[in-house]
Amino acid sequence: MRIAIRFFRNSLLTVVILPITLSSVGIGQGLATQHKTKTPTISWSLDTTIINGTTLASVVNASAGVAGSFAYTAETADGKRIAVSADTVLPPGEYTITANFTPAGAKNYRPVTATAPLTVNAKDNTTLAHLGQ
Repeated sequence: MRIAIRFFRNSLLTVVILPITLSSVGIGQGLATQHKTKTPTISWSLDTTIINGTTLASVVNASAGVAGSFAYTAETADGKRIAVSADTVLPPGEYTITANFTPAGAKNYRPVTATAPLTVNAKDNTTLAHLGQ
């Protein structure tokens, strides 16, 4: 709503109330600061197949190019999710590994997530012979 006060012919006061939008008069501009957040890019070079007994050190190694932290989860084929780290050893099976990145500068960057498949093969004589062990 806008109020306009006009004086006509030395003594008459007229008040006119007109509906308007806030943007037409600039009300509110600068009151709420809008931050333009950037989306960091996750770089992730991981082994997608490992042998049972191997830690996830070669898997949980993503980087984002900005300060922040990663949290990793492994999801099993039946939908069970578990938190994992570089020291985790998963049993044989198919997994989806998720890297959740939370930037330190949340005001300037938004959180991002990346996923990758992971196969953990069972240790057997065929695998060990192939690897020369």
